[in-house]
Amino acid sequence: MRLTLLGILLVTFVACSNKKEIPKDVLSTDKMHSVMWDMLRADEWVSYEHTQDSTVDRYKRSVELYQKVLQTNGITASQFKKSFQYYETRPDLLKPLFDSLQRKVPRPGAFVQ
Repeated sequence: MRLTLLGILLVTFVACSNKKEIPKDVLSTDKMHSVMWDMLRADEWVSYEHTQDSTVDRYKRSVELYQKVLQTNGITASQFKKSFQYYETRPDLLKPLFDSLQRKVPRPGAFVQ
């Protein structure tokens, strides 16, 4: 009986712990936001380049720009991948991250006067 009660208390304690805490080997939400914003901008640049020159290898150019984004932000591809995989398992953190990125994108016609 005591063992069962101890097990229930342990499960309750773990379930109620602070789930917002991000592991040390995972990028913070602010850093992840910055990296993902830069990657979105890189994607837009590649799309623009392709409209200007259809011979541009979009995949190769994207990889080049992603590497520059990671280098600029001082992280490795494996750090980004591990962090992204972590956020994918945490919809409570991923949704606000995506929402903040979406709010940052200018609306069509926002600069038209």
